[in-house]
Amino acid sequence: MCDAVLIHGTCIVDESTLTGESVPVTKTAIWREGAVVGEDIYDERVDSGSTLYCGTKVVQSRKNGREGEVLAVCIRTGFATTKGAVVRAVLYPPPLDFKFEKDSYKFVACLAAVASIAFVYTVYDKLRKHTLIHAIFYGLDLITIVVPPALPAAMTVGSMHAQARLKRRSAVFCLSPRAINVAGGIDCVCFDKTGTLTEDTLDLWGVVPIENGQICQPTRDPSTVPCDSHLSAALASCHSLTIVKGELVGDPLDLKMFRSNDWILEEPQMDNESQFDPPFTSVLRPRRQAELRTTVGVVKQLPFSSDLSRMSVVCQNLTDGKFTVYCKGAPEIIFSLCQPQLVPRDCEVTLQHYTQKGYRVIAIAYRELEAPWFEIKTTKREDLEWNLNPLGLIVFENPLKPGCSEVMRELHNANIRTIMVTGDNLQTALSVARNCEMIQADKSIQEIRISSLACAHSPLTFTSVTGIDINPVNFNEKIVENLRIEGEEKSTGTDRMCVALTGETWSYIKINAPELVSNILNQGIVFARMSPGQKQQLVQDLQAQGFCVGMVGDGANDCGALGAANAGISLSDAEASAASAFTARTRGVHAVLAVLKEGRAALTTSFGLFKYMAAYSLTEFTSVMLLYSQDSNFSDLQYLYIDLGLITVFAYLLSHGPPSYGALVKNAPETSLLSRGPLLSLLVQLGIMGVFQMAAFYAVPHSRNYGIFVISSVQYVLLAFVFFHGPPHRAPMSQDWLFIGTTILALLFMLYLMFFPADVIEKLFDLKSPDKVKDRLLVLFLILANIFSAIVIEQILRIYATLPRWTDWHLLAQRFYRICQSHR
Repeated sequence: MCDAVLIHGTCIVDESTLTGESVPVTKTAIWREGAVVGEDIYDERVDSGSTLYCGTKVVQSRKNGREGEVLAVCIRTGFATTKGAVVRAVLYPPPLDFKFEKDSYKFVACLAAVASIAFVYTVYDKLRKHTLIHAIFYGLDLITIVVPPALPAAMTVGSMHAQARLKRRSAVFCLSPRAINVAGGIDCVCFDKTGTLTEDTLDLWGVVPIENGQICQPTRDPSTVPCDSHLSAALASCHSLTIVKGELVGDPLDLKMFRSNDWILEEPQMDNESQFDPPFTSVLRPRRQAELRTTVGVVKQLPFSSDLSRMSVVCQNLTDGKFTVYCKGAPEIIFSLCQPQLVPRDCEVTLQHYTQKGYRVIAIAYRELEAPWFEIKTTKREDLEWNLNPLGLIVFENPLKPGCSEVMRELHNANIRTIMVTGDNLQTALSVARNCEMIQADKSIQEIRISSLACAHSPLTFTSVTGIDINPVNFNEKIVENLRIEGEEKSTGTDRMCVALTGETWSYIKINAPELVSNILNQGIVFARMSPGQKQQLVQDLQAQGFCVGMVGDGANDCGALGAANAGISLSDAEASAASAFTARTRGVHAVLAVLKEGRAALTTSFGLFKYMAAYSLTEFTSVMLLYSQDSNFSDLQYLYIDLGLITVFAYLLSHGPPSYGALVKNAPETSLLSRGPLLSLLVQLGIMGVFQMAAFYAVPHSRNYGIFVISSVQYVLLAFVFFHGPPHRAPMSQDWLFIGTTILALLFMLYLMFFPADVIEKLFDLKSPDKVKDRLLVLFLILANIFSAIVIEQILRIYATLPRWTDWHLLAQRFYRICQSHR
């Protein structure tokens, strides 16, 4: 297992599992013009077209006629290879901090501090009437009360319920229940493209011929184009397809284009003893028997270059012997190489018509050559690809997976940002992003490029998605200013201006323009041609920007990003599932919504459970301290009833509630326990419970154990009621009949204990009821007042928590002021 450099021959390699590139690529032997012996001629960045990467599949190898066998030299092995770097990222993902967990540890530490102080005080106080051993036992009781041992188990139960529902309802498997809570805080989702948002295939929509400088009516079936025309020959020959084990192999786009034309491709057979190159790399002829006279041989192939955005072939018509160069690529590039008078005036309008509908469009052109065969073989590329005649537009549609648009709309409506991170072509990615509504209609999309033609002080240029270049000078003066204004705060995906760029451009910006990194992280929507390492680094950069990132992918090239994300969702059970927390058996992106809904519900449940367990422990602590002050305590059965009959039951019921299966809402659940909403709710409820306990303590001075036990038992039920969070993230309480029924039973049992307890029950509970009915009615009045005040104040606090803070208004005012200043 190694990375190697090809030094003899050519190879066709499928790199989809490593890079995400859906196109098998051709690797050629490394070559440096003017290289001398002993000089290091290999540069990994420049010579990637000659590098065979570990983990990729060689689908065909072919030696050149004048060379020996196909030969490659090993340059890296093991974890030093590109595949090894991906494996390292899976095995040793960067540590993730989740605010809820960090805050819960802080809160438990605070409880431990309270318990320690109470322990010291209790031991000191009890030593006046008890032995040291008994005093320590009293103190240890308080420690187990204030820091509840059942807290970890209670928090785990909620995640386990969510994990079981994900498997049962959505066929999503979760390897780490902890990740479910983390998924509830996701505010940014990164999607791979091929196999995640789209199917693995491209469909040919049709061709739009150009004749004599005029755009003709589109032809949906290219096989109807006359076989003796240049357009038919171009569709048949201008590609990099090859035959492997009797099957055509190559770019899916080229496969669709070739098969739609109904021609036959044949490759010359060359044995190992041959010392001469064949005259043609392939021969093509129409499938229809009546037209077999039209035969085309490919003399020379100029492979696709991402820098040039085009590829070409030189063909010879075997009927008349004429040579023709056919060139296809990005429309704006091809038309710039054509004779200006032959380019239709309305070509930009036609191009925009198809691209805005989400189609991928490439242009094709030709030029007849007068040079002889041996000159053509040595002619440079730039001398062939010029002064062309436009032939037409080839229109492809990349079918989306069902439901992609609905998922994107729901995520946008919930203020969850969506980003495409793909190893595929930028124009293809932009087309898919428009088609699936990741790019909304009101957004202004600018493509950032590195251009040698840009102004001296900045090689970066911005190009609108319509293909119109923006003046590089204006780039620095206006575009960057807009980026800075709209990118200063964390984006929610609703900003009107977004950018698209490639991995090469992103790497350049990080090194040479670091002041733009933060802004582009906030405004970027499509990151194309990203390597696996760049995908992982982008996820980490987004996390450093303050986003809670979800990553959705399906290939080995996504493993690093899936492992680095706060919640990785794999739509494949292959390599990607080993690195991700979630694996969807169904291959649709609806799994993302299922994970987010369960995550939000689980996070809401965790907040409620944590507040309930903390409030219960401090409420019981208050009860015990009041009783300790009178040298009294709860009986063993009273403790047992509180801990098992109330706390354990209601903790389970709080964790049991399912999510709300409606659409995701804009207001995400809190992710910090120490934020004003949860903390204020907890402290106020503790204050309410403490006040009413003290009132009951003094209301029945001769039956203080009775008063404290009865009111605190109702308070544990009441705390579960007020900390039960329903919509928008969980199903409403009205649908949880088990919780409602248990609450009613618990309250009825307490009424029974208050007014009509049997003698045997009183003895079992060691309960001394007041002799006077008015004392019991007074306790009942305190209970009703406690219930009313706790519920009303909790509702007020929930409304208050949704209001913008003063700092939020201040930030909005500052941003509005900057925007106004920029438009002066």
